[in-house]
Amino acid sequence: MLLPVFTLKLRHKISPRMVAIGRYDGTHPCLAAATQTGKGQTCLPVDSL
Repeated sequence: MLLPVFTLKLRHKISPRMVAIGRYDGTHPCLAAATQTGKGQTCLPVDSL
């Protein structure tokens, strides 16, 4: 069984199939998503700063 490592509470609903995970700074994994209102949201885990 897979267990989540962390959870996120986002303020906006995320559009289906509009999420990407990448290392945009070349080192730390980051979550990027498009909201239903057309805005972009990026989340970088705090402990990786």
